[in-house]
Amino acid sequence: MAQRKIVTLRSVAERAGTSIQTVSTVLNDSRSNTVVSAETRARILTVAHEMQYRRNALARSLRRGYTNIIGFYSGFGTVSQSNPFLAEVFGGIQVGCDEHRKDLLIHGTFRGNSVDDIYDELTSGKIDGLVLFTPLNDNLVRRLEAAPLHVVAIAETVPGITSIVMDDIDGGRQALRHLRDLGHTHILYRVPNAPFASAQRRLEGVQAEAETAKIKITPTREGNDNFHISEDEKTLLLSQSPKRPTAAICWCDASAEALLQFLDANAISVPDQMAVVGFDGLNMPFTNGAKLTTLVAPWAKAGQQAVSILASDASDEMENIGVITLPVCLRRGNTT
Repeated sequence: MAQRKIVTLRSVAERAGTSIQTVSTVLNDSRSNTVVSAETRARILTVAHEMQYRRNALARSLRRGYTNIIGFYSGFGTVSQSNPFLAEVFGGIQVGCDEHRKDLLIHGTFRGNSVDDIYDELTSGKIDGLVLFTPLNDNLVRRLEAAPLHVVAIAETVPGITSIVMDDIDGGRQALRHLRDLGHTHILYRVPNAPFASAQRRLEGVQAEAETAKIKITPTREGNDNFHISEDEKTLLLSQSPKRPTAAICWCDASAEALLQFLDANAISVPDQMAVVGFDGLNMPFTNGAKLTTLVAPWAKAGQQAVSILASDASDEMENIGVITLPVCLRRGNTT
């Protein structure tokens, strides 16, 4: 199949019998002192229609200095809206884009690309601002701190970049108090393999509250695959010792679901033999239709607020607002 030839300003000018500058003035609203007669304008518009001329959106945006497009970049692999967490964030981002009449460009994982290649793509002028969701050990983070691009990070606090995070420490405290009130004295805390500072902050909240209540906390690291039960966790969970943990606080809801699956497969009753608390408040199915006790985090609001910050900043250099912390609240289900 023959590839359609790109119609340029030059080709329109040649057929219309005018200069490129005159065609640009008519078709692209160029700023010039060129005076175009009504007859010439009509001829150019007719020729452009016949030739199916399409304006170059990127070139036009560079002239204006903005594109009306907000970008989203994740450093955690494939970007999929089937992921409950990303679905929540995207929902908020899309609401924000609708409010401010912006389009959304989702950047993939750039497999095999260098940090320089990714940085060049993100700062190429295609987007006005970027919502960033990536681990702090991503080498791209250091480049973006001084980038000529407006950036707002979500979920993780990124030094030098405006960041929207949850009150993770208070969330950990709320979870611990809830389990304390139910009489639990030994609690397991599931730690992710990925370097999430947010998960560490939740653990800090749990430990701070546990110290006051004299409750034992046993942090355990998940298996090599995301959320899977590690061998150390299996040993603890399957122990017949009366001193084994009777409750678990999971750093996120997906981690809690992996634990519920393991408990179900090993005939460990929830919540009678093991209570489970998550973090996120995501709309996702859980084992046996369980209603997870979890800390509800307003991820949609975070996405919406990120777009609002990017859209409202009209200066060439975006001011670093610092860290914006959103509150979380415990929602009790039937897993505790």
